[in-house]
Amino acid sequence: MVTSEERISLLERDIDNEQEWRRELTQEMRAGFERVEARIDTLENNQRWLIGLPVAILIAIIASNWLG
Repeated sequence: MVTSEERISLLERDIDNEQEWRRELTQEMRAGFERVEARIDTLENNQRWLIGLPVAILIAIIASNWLG
């Protein structure tokens, strides 16, 4: 037969395990969000280049035709 002290001890251990599991899950989620943010930053930088380069080429073509 399990005494009430043993039951309390088991419950406390279960609570500690659940809290540790939640902490680990939270850390994994934060790391995942950081990776997503880094990828978004990279995509935004690539998007700037993909838009900026054709605009610069277009300006260069227009300027060369205008100048001569």
